Amino acid sequence: MVKGYVYSIVILLIIVFIFSFSPVRDYLLGYRMQKTLEEAIENSITPEKDILSFIKKSFIDSRGLIGSEVRNDNLMEYSLLESMGQLMEYALIKKNGRLFDITWRITKRYFLSPRGYLYWRINRRTLSRDDSTSLLDSLRIVYSLIRAYETFTDERYLKDGIYIAENIIRFNTYNNYLVDYFDGRTENSSRSISLFYLNLKMLSKISQYVPGFKALYGGSKKILEGALKISSGFFPTEYNISSDRYYIPSKVNMIEQAYIAMNIGDYNSIKPFVSFIDREIEERGKICNSYYWSGKEATVDESPGVYMSLSLLFLNLGVRERADMFFSKIQRFKSEDYGFGDYKNRDFYVFDQLKALILLASIKEYDIIE
Repeated sequence: MVKGYVYSIVILLIIVFIFSFSPVRDYLLGYRMQKTLEEAIENSITPEKDILSFIKKSFIDSRGLIGSEVRNDNLMEYSLLESMGQLMEYALIKKNGRLFDITWRITKRYFLSPRGYLYWRINRRTLSRDDSTSLLDSLRIVYSLIRAYETFTDERYLKDGIYIAENIIRFNTYNNYLVDYFDGRTENSSRSISLFYLNLKMLSKISQYVPGFKALYGGSKKILEGALKISSGFFPTEYNISSDRYYIPSKVNMIEQAYIAMNIGDYNSIKPFVSFIDREIEERGKICNSYYWSGKEATVDESPGVYMSLSLLFLNLGVRERADMFFSKIQRFKSEDYGFGDYKNRDFYVFDQLKALILLASIKEYDIIE
C-alpha cells in the first residue's frame, strides 16, 4: 500500500514537472481555445456558426492566438491585441463565460507587459513583442474585464481591469489627456489623440471603478465637443494636446469617421454626417472607403468593414432600418467557403470576421431589448 502511495506521488510530481514547462502550458491554452470555440460553434446558428467556424479553422494557432490576416491560405505572423479584445467583446454579448475566460487568459499571458501595459502586437511565431501600446485596444480590454465582472461576478476580472486601467493613466496620458500610444522603447508617449479612440461609453464605465478616469472622461468629452465646432459633415481625426489644435486630413477613412460619430453618440450633433451618408446611398448606392474632406470620393473601393461600422452606428442610434440596410450590403463580401474579404485572391482580415460576429450578436441583443 505504501508502494502504491509513493508511486502515485511520483506520477503526480512528474505530471506537475511536465506541465511546469512553458510550451506545455502554451499548447494547453491553445487546446482549450479550440475546444471552447467548438462548443460555441455547436451552440450558434447560421450565419454566426459559419463565421466562427472560419475563424477557428483559419485564424487560431496552436497557442490560441488569433492571427490578423490570412493571405493565400497562409496565416500571417502577427497577432493583435485588437483581435483578442474583439473576441472578448463578442463573448460578453453572448454571455459565454468560457469563451471570455480562455480568451482573456491567453491575452494576459502574451500581451500583458511586466510593467502593466498591454502590447498592441506580438509575433505569434517568435513571441517577440512590439513594445508599444494602442489606447483603444487597451481600453476595450479594460472595459470588457469590468463588464465581465458585472456579468459573471468574478472578482479576478475586476482586479485585472483596474490594474491595467491604472497603468493606462500612468503610461497612456499626457497633461491629463488620453493619448494614442506609449512607446516602451523610447519611454515616450504620443502628444495626440485620435478621436475615434475616444469611446465615451467605455470611459464612463471605467470611471465608475477607477476614479482617475473621471477627469479623462471629461477631457475626452470636451475634445469631441470641440470637434463638432469645425465639422463640415466629416470630423477632424486628431487633437494635439501640446498645440491645442485639431488635425483636419485631406482624406478621411470612413471606418474612423463612423466610430467618431458613434463616440459622439447624439443624432442631432452628427446630423451633417448622417445626411452625407444618406446622400451617397441615394445618389451612388454605396459608401466608398475614403473621401476627400470636400466630400468627393478618394477611392471607388468598398469594404465590409465600412458597412459593418455604419450598421453598428445606426444600431446604436436606434435607427434599425438603416442598420439593416447596411447589414444587407455586407453579405456580398462573404463567400460560402470563406469569410468576409477578398475571396477571389483569398485575402482575409480577422478584423472583418470578428466585427461581423459582434454586429450579428448586437443585432440579436437589440431585438431582445426591443
